[in-house]
Amino acid sequence: MVGDSPLGPFRMYGTGEIVGQGTSVTPYASRLLRWGEQWLMIGTVHEGGTNSICDPIPVEFDETGIHTAGARG
Repeated sequence: MVGDSPLGPFRMYGTGEIVGQGTSVTPYASRLLRWGEQWLMIGTVHEGGTNSICDPIPVEFDETGIHTAGARG
């Protein structure tokens, strides 16, 4: 979601889909963070009856939205 100010109004950026079909995990409650010159996504995954934080997933930005690196929706 993006907005004109910290209080909104907010709208979906691009398609809203971030994780492409080629990604091995689908995190929820995710957060984007900048590490050096790269943007990464981390989030909670539920596997085998437990919750954990996934390994960082590189993301890219373009005119259609935010995508896992190499995946375009």
